Amino acid sequence: MVLFAAALEFALLTAAGAVALLLAGNHRRARRQSGAIPLVAAGIALVLLSVGILAAYDVAAHTMRFSYTVTLTPNGSGTVRMLLPATVDGALVANLASSSGTSVVRLNQSGTEPAIEITLSERTTLTASFVGYRYSGPHDLTRADSLDACSNPPLNGCNATVTLVVISGGVSEVHVMAKASWSYDCYYPEWELDATSLPGERGYQAQFHLSVC
Repeated sequence: MVLFAAALEFALLTAAGAVALLLAGNHRRARRQSGAIPLVAAGIALVLLSVGILAAYDVAAHTMRFSYTVTLTPNGSGTVRMLLPATVDGALVANLASSSGTSVVRLNQSGTEPAIEITLSERTTLTASFVGYRYSGPHDLTRADSLDACSNPPLNGCNATVTLVVISGGVSEVHVMAKASWSYDCYYPEWELDATSLPGERGYQAQFHLSVC
């Protein structure tokens, strides 16, 4: 993919340069010939096409697509409140949405670090997404070890903190399945948490995966 894009870029630049030289060398003669206008139009069209393709490639190569999905499955009936890892950059979860009409979810920024706060009484899936061109923000989550630490962790060195408070009823635990990914053209860091959260504030083992072209 990278080699193809580089070759395409070189070929298009070469073609654009050749057309420019052709137009410059034949400018006077082309003005006196009946085919001058089609030649000039074709050259301009090729140059514009080359610029457009290069611009499209630049956007594709430098666009970051973020997605975050959290599925919460309570064991037992009742209502609970949870605090979950959020992104360090709150803009990435600004459009956070819940699949349940009875849940209440928000980005809680009142503590030492932001957290996703949700009150729920049934199985609920949270989703958030973000697309940014030349994004330079952090690729980390709050209430969790950094992705750098998780990429080469010592024993139990990649953890995330989840808080579970039972408000009413007999919920004994909540299964948490979370996945966050920052996708680029050839760089795909991904964070995952698959844990059974018990009442209180506890740390759970997370995972980190990195794929490159």
